[in-house]
Amino acid sequence: MGAAARILLVPCLGILAASPVDAAGPKTNPGQKTAQWLVNMAQTYAISLETPPTVGDARTMLLWNRAASRIDPTRAEPYRNQHDLLLLLDRPADALHALRSYCQEMHDDPSRCIALMEVDYQAIQTADERIAFCLAQLESDHLAGPLRSEVHRMLAETFLGTGNTTKARQHAEAALREHRFNFAAHQFLLALTPNGPPLEARVQYLLDSIAAAPSQWQTMRDLGQLLKSYGLNAAAAECLGYISSTLAAHGWNDSSWKPPQDLLLEAGQLMLDTSPESVVSALRHLDFIEKNYGDSLSVKIPIYEAAQREGLDEGVQELLEAMRRQVEETLSMPDVGDDPQRTAELARFFLEVDPDPVEALRFAKLAAQHRPDDPAARRLFGLALVANERWADARTALAPLALADPPDMEAAWGLAQALLGLDEVSAALDVMQEATRVVQSGSAHDRIVDLIRDLGAAPLPGPSYQGVKDVLASFNKNVLKFGNHPEHFLKLTMQLTDASPQFGESWQARFVLANQGDFSITVGPGLMIDGQLLLSAKTNLPDAGPFAALLTIPINLQPVIYPGQDVSVTQSLDVGPLADTALRAAQRPIEIEFSVILDPLANSDGGWVSAHGQGLTTSTKLVRQPIKYTKAGVQQLVHDLRGKDSDRRALSVIKAVGLLAERQTAVRDKLDYKPVRVDHRGLNAIIERGIGDADPTVKARSVNALGQLPHKDDRAKLMAPPLSDSHWLVRMLTIDALARNQGDKLKPVLQRLAADDVDPLVREMAELHLERLATSK
Repeated sequence: MGAAARILLVPCLGILAASPVDAAGPKTNPGQKTAQWLVNMAQTYAISLETPPTVGDARTMLLWNRAASRIDPTRAEPYRNQHDLLLLLDRPADALHALRSYCQEMHDDPSRCIALMEVDYQAIQTADERIAFCLAQLESDHLAGPLRSEVHRMLAETFLGTGNTTKARQHAEAALREHRFNFAAHQFLLALTPNGPPLEARVQYLLDSIAAAPSQWQTMRDLGQLLKSYGLNAAAAECLGYISSTLAAHGWNDSSWKPPQDLLLEAGQLMLDTSPESVVSALRHLDFIEKNYGDSLSVKIPIYEAAQREGLDEGVQELLEAMRRQVEETLSMPDVGDDPQRTAELARFFLEVDPDPVEALRFAKLAAQHRPDDPAARRLFGLALVANERWADARTALAPLALADPPDMEAAWGLAQALLGLDEVSAALDVMQEATRVVQSGSAHDRIVDLIRDLGAAPLPGPSYQGVKDVLASFNKNVLKFGNHPEHFLKLTMQLTDASPQFGESWQARFVLANQGDFSITVGPGLMIDGQLLLSAKTNLPDAGPFAALLTIPINLQPVIYPGQDVSVTQSLDVGPLADTALRAAQRPIEIEFSVILDPLANSDGGWVSAHGQGLTTSTKLVRQPIKYTKAGVQQLVHDLRGKDSDRRALSVIKAVGLLAERQTAVRDKLDYKPVRVDHRGLNAIIERGIGDADPTVKARSVNALGQLPHKDDRAKLMAPPLSDSHWLVRMLTIDALARNQGDKLKPVLQRLAADDVDPLVREMAELHLERLATSK
């Protein structure tokens, strides 16, 4: 393959370096171990690449996974890897076929199975056929909750298309019962209400969004602003106060980062507008902002208003004089009218602090021109018109805001003033009564109520919003503690299948995330956890490792970990460079310490830490046992070779190869231990017997093991018969083993097999090695 054909396929490294054994647990299929071994070979290939992978590399990894699927068609993992690799190779039709096979075997991966179901759903032309398709899916008893939820959502949209809103609503509600974090179903229900969704539904949607991703503070801000707009100020202040404290805990101690000033100001001003008891807290909050953000009028004005409201004489006059000096300096700037924020601050100063109606209107007009779509700027302009007694213009400016749903209460108060200025008392009362019917509280609300009474009328009863309060009360606030102390709610463990494996035996570990809290933990990008584990290792061998960031292991098949539930994934550990380490130092024990972290982040030292702190990391140790090359040990080796257990027979060959490799290393390099001298002839006889074994999997593993050794003439001759073996896997592995040792010498054989072999996988393996020979020159 030419240089032009080399393309970056970096994601495939992540795919195969993150390919766990089936999370569904072991199966009894006799080909399971061989299939997993082939998947491990693909994974080792991916990890061991020193340069960006080529198309040929991706095809090689695909080939090993296809071989695994043929050996064990019921194993889901190879199909998943094939799907991802085929997409990278721009073979969408084949990728879809692999995805279909994967979903048939793995029902607990909703994200991929939903994608497949969506493809099938979209391919159906009529509504009746789509409904029948979805109902047939629901009859299956193996669909995970999130997948059933998505089927109900599809039904809801289909029924809405037929005009049946009753069934559409029923299925959308069923979707949320199956999976409360199905936000497409949430949004569907919100849009289904003819006159707009009720406030309770909107609040519930935002609360569920917060429960799914509490770190996304913008959602909490949206909730606070929504509650504030209806006068539920105490609850709104709690929302914004939570954001402030959370951001403070995570970022205020870092001088290079500060939370948004407008958010902090919004929280402080809302505290002022909540109750008399909150004014002192608001002052402390605003004072902190002033110290951290400098001399902004946007901060000083609410501090001044709060101090006046609280009756705090000390420092108020000094603050007023300081603001006057700052305003004078600002007015002397030649570009004073060009800054939208500056013009708004000046307008507010001349409107609320040091009244000057003319100057207030001048700068309010500029602010509105700078930001014509900003309601705050339009409100400021309208109130400035009121201050200048331009009643008709004020009515025009403020009416759209005051008569909105919900009404802007400051604008409603200003509109009432304008209408009273126009002698339209009845209209002013109507505006104010309607505003207090919708909005519950706040300083502008209280001024409106006082004005209604001053006009000799009785205010209408305000809204209780008990339904909204009930929804808010039902929210589990423990969710909000997750960001600061995730280890209180989530536990990560690593459980070795065998902490003392023998030489040549596979190492595996089960990684478990257990929900120990009383709320659901969401899994996925941007949610509570991303669901990626990073495994590192170090050994006691002087020249091996450490292996930092060895493997990325996804543990995110389940979108939600419910209270009391755990999710797990089993991963082979003897892959990549550790696979080589596992087959070294045959007569010496190897200690390996594994460490794993959840959701890795690179730190400033070039290392890795968990995004959730030290609480979501764990470690464990494994000791790979040595081969005991004693009389009894050799007898056991021969006994295993002649036994009925195919795994033991293959293992005896692997041990023989390991002992020979160790001896070659001892001759070439100085070891930190002295191995017992071995019988070369006897070990070669063991290898020869393995290559001639009746079981094709023993042959294949024997050939692969022998491929680790340099091929002398006698060993090369041993590889000739497997090239024409009756089993495709033996031929495929022999090609790979020989190609790694003989290079150009094998070219005629590769050409013959690439053209004439009856099996497509064997032909492709030969083709891949021919391409490598061509590009290596």
